[in-house]
Amino acid sequence: MIPDMWSMKARMNNQMLVVVCKDLLALISRITNKFPKVGSGDYSYDPEGCIMTYKHWKEQSDIIIVVNHYDPPGIYISNISSSDRTPLRFTVAMEDVELTVPLELGYDVTTSTLYWSDYTKNTIERYSFDTNQHEVFLSKKINQVNGLAVDGPGKKLYWTNAASIFQNRNQNRIEVINLDGTDRKILIDTGLSVPSAIEIDTTNGYLYWTDVVLDKIERVKLNDLSTRTALVTTGLNFPSGLVLAVPHGKMYWCDWNNKVIEEANLDGSNRRTILTGHVTYDIDIYRNYLYWTGVKGVYRVDRKTGKSSKQSSDSRLNDPKGLYIFKK
Repeated sequence: MIPDMWSMKARMNNQMLVVVCKDLLALISRITNKFPKVGSGDYSYDPEGCIMTYKHWKEQSDIIIVVNHYDPPGIYISNISSSDRTPLRFTVAMEDVELTVPLELGYDVTTSTLYWSDYTKNTIERYSFDTNQHEVFLSKKINQVNGLAVDGPGKKLYWTNAASIFQNRNQNRIEVINLDGTDRKILIDTGLSVPSAIEIDTTNGYLYWTDVVLDKIERVKLNDLSTRTALVTTGLNFPSGLVLAVPHGKMYWCDWNNKVIEEANLDGSNRRTILTGHVTYDIDIYRNYLYWTGVKGVYRVDRKTGKSSKQSSDSRLNDPKGLYIFKK
């Protein structure tokens, strides 16, 4: 017997909210092993059994945002749960925004604004989910931006700027700017080769970054740049991703060439390998899990047990790079 079902469409802030009865969704998924297309694109199944747009996910659940570098270029969004029974179901994060080769992500939780770098346009761009406004935030003296870190409460954006092999290596920099576009500054422009992932510890006032050619993880006190310290200098081979778990006093990184995910204290001590044998590019933390982008998908590993699994088989994630997880 077909279950009771209903649907409702309403236009809110120029977006179409599509709500589909969870019984219908569950029925179709059992028959086809897929979630249906609704409206103008794929929508994701939220914990309450409805498929919704970004604004409504944000109100009800945690979300994950992933960049696909090219073929096709895209930025995708899904709700996220620690349950094994809730796989990631991605939809396009932004309609009518032209992307060429997006690479890295940053997110301002205070204004629901997504930042990303574009590899070929040499830009940092942003999109407000609250107002549906897109703009090129920075385009001057931008090279390859391998990492973005947004301090929403402090209203600042930090990024790593790497020169190409055809450019002056002095263009390797770590920079900061206010989120209103004022007071752009170079924080560090020496002792860098290809600065990559970047993370900010707002609690203790530190900025962390990796260098994928010098194979280092370093940090500096933002109010005293003379405190620059190399935390991890051995056993690295292209440390492309980094995430901090400040309340637990830990940092995690993924190493592209070594195919590992590792853990250490925030000062670099007590280093431990969590996962081996997987190509990893970027990494973020969610509850007891580390999520990473790898070969044609998004994966996760339990930080304590090392048990890993693939979380998405979306064919659009042909070359996933940056990811960000928003936790309510």
